[in-house]
Amino acid sequence: MKLLRKKTRTESATRIAALLEAVEYGLILAVTKCDGLTLKAQGDLVSMQRRLRAMRYEVEAEARIGAQPPGVVPDFAPVSGTGAG
Repeated sequence: MKLLRKKTRTESATRIAALLEAVEYGLILAVTKCDGLTLKAQGDLVSMQRRLRAMRYEVEAEARIGAQPPGVVPDFAPVSGTGAG
């Protein structure tokens, strides 16, 4: 499903993704930090959070936010001082 208009700038898409993420984390806080919700209400909020996360991922994918340029291979070498390797 296409979420962004064709002429949406990367800055706007980044702002949209950030707002979706903020709402997503707000829902997580409502479930984990508030004790007045029923189990069903908590489940409904978790379901909303999952849908928002999927929507945010879709926005990021469409706008290619955080995507590596073609041909770039990430370096997975262990960082010194971590005890790895």
